[in-house]
Amino acid sequence: MKPLNKLGWGCTLASLLLPTAFAGCGSPEKVIAIVGDHTIKEKELFEKAVDIRAQEIPVELDAGGTALTGLIREQLLEQCAKSKGFSVADERVKGFHAYQDQFDIKSFLTIQRTGQTTEEVDRSIHITLLEFAIGTEDAKATEEKVKTEYDSYKSQPTGVPTPSDPTGLVANPVRRPEILSIKIMPVPNKEIGVRVLEMLKKDGDFKKMARAMNPDPAAVANAGNETPVSNVALKQQAPALGMAFEKLAEGQFISEPIAQAIRSRTNPNQMDTAYFVGQLIKRYPAKDFTLPEAHIAMEFRVLTKEHPEWQTHKDQELSKFTQALYKDNKIQIVAPKYQSAVGNFVKSMVASKAATAPGGTMGGAGSAPPPSSAPAPSSAPPPVKGKP
Repeated sequence: MKPLNKLGWGCTLASLLLPTAFAGCGSPEKVIAIVGDHTIKEKELFEKAVDIRAQEIPVELDAGGTALTGLIREQLLEQCAKSKGFSVADERVKGFHAYQDQFDIKSFLTIQRTGQTTEEVDRSIHITLLEFAIGTEDAKATEEKVKTEYDSYKSQPTGVPTPSDPTGLVANPVRRPEILSIKIMPVPNKEIGVRVLEMLKKDGDFKKMARAMNPDPAAVANAGNETPVSNVALKQQAPALGMAFEKLAEGQFISEPIAQAIRSRTNPNQMDTAYFVGQLIKRYPAKDFTLPEAHIAMEFRVLTKEHPEWQTHKDQELSKFTQALYKDNKIQIVAPKYQSAVGNFVKSMVASKAATAPGGTMGGAGSAPPPSSAPAPSSAPPPVKGKP
């Protein structure tokens, strides 16, 4: 969701999202909560709340409460890291952001689609790097180990699909494969597919065509979403489609419906024939990253091998820090509306060594997607909960 013009929407949206906390709209200095040495005021909460999407809001909270738990958690992370003498340099955030934009095309497209700003993405990366610093006690990887890690990937193949990376996008962190960003949609048969292609070439509206063919909301929601896939993976998993897309220039549609053998939904041992139409949106050429470009991803690879329990340690340290503030009455929920639900979230962090935020993750809802540049889930900081 693109950030709203907060001056333009102002009190109207505030009254919808936060009817109690913003009862006196027009007083941005009103205190909502206190976390250690930081005061969360009405303006800060509002700016966070307007970026919350409906599906990010837990049952027990509204947008304001969801935003407030996110802000509280961010402050606890910031202050916990500060108490340990840890910090994240702006240059490091920018370097990770630059690598992510170049390497992780899927995240790059998600950020574009949701309209997140550079500042939002940088903030999420900053928070993720703080988590990693706390979890590893700010450990540093030696240059020798970083280079050894980098060299181990230079000669490995890229773009090959795996069970954990079926689209073949991120298996090799130093070699981006050729990536096709495509829109694709199944059609009932070749004859209908021909007519669908004629309509798509006029207005390009995949979802309109999906609604005409299938009343299932889930099918319509997924129709025509721009999807990146490595050229190698596409050719391996759907050879007929791979050959068809290989011939296209950016913006072109497949010339005719493509028959592709797919595994039967009712009998896994049987192959069925399905027809597809599609469009090539953009072709991203293969890119081999230099060591300086991929340095931060290699650091994460090295450090997560050396500190496999970093996430557990981060949760424990954050919980201990929260306990200390709570004991000294330095965490206060001032807005009556959120004293119960948000207060329970804080108590859960005090009581648990692996505290979780409402919604099931440590990530504050409404934050931007984090650096997903480190490609293997087992060897990189996990994503802070982001916008879908």
